Amino acid sequence: MSKILRYKLVKIRKPHVCFGCGRCFEPPYRMISAAAAYDGTVGSYYLCESCNKVASGLGPWPWEEFGFGDLRAAALEYEKSKK
Repeated sequence: MSKILRYKLVKIRKPHVCFGCGRCFEPPYRMISAAAAYDGTVGSYYLCESCNKVASGLGPWPWEEFGFGDLRAAALEYEKSKK
């Protein structure tokens, strides 16, 4: 079972790659900075706002439901629907 250690909306100060969609974002973009403990290891990642929105609909434990880049199509579709 996973445990979220950090989940915070931050304004990035250097480029970061979104774990959900694999796209690179430049500062001063706002992203979710998160860290989780799973099976005795700790991992951290960043999510863009679109991937965060998509992941929030996956269930109570979204970080176990998708891998790197798996949310790209859904995030792009979400962004298209916002316009």
